[in-house]
Amino acid sequence: MWRYNEIIGYLRLYFLGTQVRAEYWRVNRKRIVRTRRKIFQFWTWKVAPETELPVNGSSAEIYKAVQEHVESCRAALKGRFVDTRQLTTIGHYIDWRALLHG
Repeated sequence: MWRYNEIIGYLRLYFLGTQVRAEYWRVNRKRIVRTRRKIFQFWTWKVAPETELPVNGSSAEIYKAVQEHVESCRAALKGRFVDTRQLTTIGHYIDWRALLHG
């Protein structure tokens, strides 16, 4: 069984200059029911205000800023569960500095 069968939305993280932002995509329904045919629609460009990244920061500092942004998105999405297990699992191994400046 797939872990995310009942997903109702997701965040797409991206860098814009020296900021990290999150788009929000969700199921556009008044009542969310179990179905296999979910269609996700773009909902908003910003869930939470942008988080400024350290320009000359280390990869660990950039990763910490990304985590802070995800936490602010979690606070903005009250009543929703935001699963960050994948980000916390692989986040330490990503070269965030190269990703930001690449």
